[in-house]
Amino acid sequence: MRVLGKLSIFVTVLTIVSLSTCGSKAVVKETKTVKKIEIKKITDEKKAQKIDYGSFLVDVNRYTTNGAIYHKKYYNYLIEIAKIFIKKRKLDIAKGSIGFYYDRKSEFKNRLYLGIDIITGIHDSNPYYEVALDLLKRYMAHISETIARFDIILREREIIGLVVGLRWKNNYREEQVNIWVSESDLYKYNKKLLTFDELIQKCTITNTFGNIIKLPI
Repeated sequence: MRVLGKLSIFVTVLTIVSLSTCGSKAVVKETKTVKKIEIKKITDEKKAQKIDYGSFLVDVNRYTTNGAIYHKKYYNYLIEIAKIFIKKRKLDIAKGSIGFYYDRKSEFKNRLYLGIDIITGIHDSNPYYEVALDLLKRYMAHISETIARFDIILREREIIGLVVGLRWKNNYREEQVNIWVSESDLYKYNKKLLTFDELIQKCTITNTFGNIIKLPI
């Protein structure tokens, strides 16, 4: 009886110790998992902090217009535009593209457009006009809505609108469509006073070679 009693106590203690050990392993495993998640989060945050948003802006030394003046004046705003498009909109912005442009065909260097180029991906074997129209439909609302927040830039007398370049690859060839939107049309489009089709008809649109084109609506 005493032997059995001692044996029973020993088994009970052993069971408690065993259960306690299993619980400890589970806690350790869970702690390691949490730490891995925390480490990954910190790593991702550090990567995000390492983004050089200035690299997405036009090199100020490349300007041949008063764009250099406005670039320096609104530098922080341009950086903020880059952050919004990259972090919030998750767009692939072309490096060195955010800045101020003029229409070379018009040769009016005192009529500037706030500009940005976006890399959209690969669209193999699709006709140029079809891809161009599809991309403009897909991106213009988000872009114009974001730029509207920075209307302080567009209030400058020399800055008369927005130019958006959308780039893609088609059969290993680089293609691009550019839309030149006046400040008034941008305002009307954001306020739903202009439809997308009306915007396309009113704006100047140029192709990869800078030639003016008409898109079939």
